[in-house]
Amino acid sequence: MIQEADVGIGIFGEEGSQAAMSSDYSIGEFKFLRKLILFHGRLNYIRISDMIIYFFFKNFVMTIPQFFFSFYNGFSGQSIYDEWYISLYNLVFTCFPLMARAILDKNFSDDDNNFVSQNIPYTYYYGRENFGFNIQIFLINMIQGLLYSIIIFFFCESIMSSKHIIGNNGDISDLWVNSNTQFTAIFFVVTIRIIIQSNYLCWINWFFILFISFGLYFFYFWLSSLFFYSETMNVAKIIFKYPIFYLFLILIVSAEFVFDLFIRSFNIILDDNPTNLIIKYIKNDKLKNEENDFLILCKTLYSLILFLL
Repeated sequence: MIQEADVGIGIFGEEGSQAAMSSDYSIGEFKFLRKLILFHGRLNYIRISDMIIYFFFKNFVMTIPQFFFSFYNGFSGQSIYDEWYISLYNLVFTCFPLMARAILDKNFSDDDNNFVSQNIPYTYYYGRENFGFNIQIFLINMIQGLLYSIIIFFFCESIMSSKHIIGNNGDISDLWVNSNTQFTAIFFVVTIRIIIQSNYLCWINWFFILFISFGLYFFYFWLSSLFFYSETMNVAKIIFKYPIFYLFLILIVSAEFVFDLFIRSFNIILDDNPTNLIIKYIKNDKLKNEENDFLILCKTLYSLILFLL
């Protein structure tokens, strides 16, 4: 029976360890089953669901411009991105922040306080009813990815195409200047989105995002412009000195940031499901504690001043 179940759980007891050795998870006492299923089981469902949806989203944003570019290149099969950028997109540039989120993300802890611990069973519906991964959520994220890719591609084509002068000295954009501008915007958009969508960010997440993901991307961006093996040779020397490149990134990233933040805030504020209610309670409780700590600090400083006077 344990081996036939989707997830087999065995308990070490007086009956022996045969069942526990045949199971996927083993626990020492029956009371541990509550935290294993209601907390860790629920978190694993959320992490896997978010990881799969985000993986499809970031690849949707990156590949759709290739489709639109085929109408500009005469259906010749020319790729808008350098092949090394395509290979490293999933392998290096966007891999580590997603991996950190899939391992560490959580919206609240079972040990936050007694109120949360008592109400965690009411949040198990989220996985039982497939609220984290279903056709509706999948399509919504794919539509968002389609909109982002359309905005990035056509906006970039309108200001960074070879028909426009991008510098005061008469420099014009070519295919690879346009390509790196679009790819950089896509990289920023998908990375900013994972920051907004994450429920929990610790120093490990920020390390992977800032130092590993961003660091490796801009390192390769510059490195690829120095050697002849890359189609984007000398692009970094050109693109970094023109303000229009930075203006494009600021406009695209700001629009995506505001839109994603609005959607996430809208869902948390208006959707009064048990999970969101607990999150609101935790945030209000932490805010009250911070206010109390601030008041205590002010009173201490005031007393110290009076004492010195």
